[in-house]
Amino acid sequence: MSVSQSLELNVAGGKVVRKTVISTNESKLTQSYSVADSQTDEQHAIDLDVSTIKSLYIVSTKAVTLEWNDASGTQGSLSLIADEPVLWWSTQVTDGGTTLNPLGTTDITDFYVTNASGASADINIEIVYDASP
Repeated sequence: MSVSQSLELNVAGGKVVRKTVISTNESKLTQSYSVADSQTDEQHAIDLDVSTIKSLYIVSTKAVTLEWNDASGTQGSLSLIADEPVLWWSTQVTDGGTTLNPLGTTDITDFYVTNASGASADINIEIVYDASP
């Protein structure tokens, strides 16, 4: 099966940057949840082999902290800015070489979300990954 994920960025001057990731033998994992204000380390189960990720998109409507595998963030964390998406794809390259996956290299079993923004946060995650291993 072929799965695609289109990522688009609007930049100054009305320019649009588009990246479409199309992969075969892939699957798409989608998670959406709402996290109430004043929640600390709200747990959300996920089963993710990080080495299989081809592209990912994570966005929150409010500033929140996303940690994985434990509530203390020792396995990794992201501080999400309200309405600022995290975008990554496996062929993304910078001057120093391939850009590292922001979720790291350790498989993920749970996400933990802390919301101290003052309002409920809606979080959307979409990951295209290799389903063949």
